[in-house]
Amino acid sequence: MNWNKRLPGCVIYDDGGYDLALAKQSVGEGWHGILERLFSAKPDWVMVVQVKEKFGGLRFYTDDGTVRVDCIGLGSFTVPTEKGQFTEDQIAQSQAFRNLVQEAEDESFSVCEDCGAPGKRRSGGWIRTLCNQCHKKR
Repeated sequence: MNWNKRLPGCVIYDDGGYDLALAKQSVGEGWHGILERLFSAKPDWVMVVQVKEKFGGLRFYTDDGTVRVDCIGLGSFTVPTEKGQFTEDQIAQSQAFRNLVQEAEDESFSVCEDCGAPGKRRSGGWIRTLCNQCHKKR
């Protein structure tokens, strides 16, 4: 189904996904270890849709068997796909991975994005999680 024709003004996110190299390009070196742990634990059928820093924390978005659609004036919603049919074991593994992602995102608020040392959220135009030394360099 062509959702762009049915919903003008919408952006549909493709199914290319992020690999580890692209994910590492999206955030500072200090969080690369967190990303490596996530990618090594990721079930084969889970696709990483986006990796970024937001408000000083890591954001790690995955495909859960739906397609996300953002529409001007309508907001965001998801459309189920044929990939949305999973076994109970896959559902359990997906949930365990989502829990791991949440833990990693929480951890990022205490790890310097630049060097990986213990850090905290800092403001200064852009909110980032930095250690004292990297904050001083800023």
